[in-house]
Amino acid sequence: MFETVELIPGNTLITATPQEGRELAIKMARLIIKVTQPDAEIRGRREVFTPKTPQC
Repeated sequence: MFETVELIPGNTLITATPQEGRELAIKMARLIIKVTQPDAEIRGRREVFTPKTPQC
């Protein structure tokens, strides 16, 4: 039925290094997407948008 998702792994936002902090932020963002749209098939159909102008 419903899967329980731990949104903050280890229940803390404190990390040993800045790199671990970035990885934690990415993991949390992906978990939020999964919670928002639990159907993996629909998540897989998401279009990838590319900028129309070059990024500086």
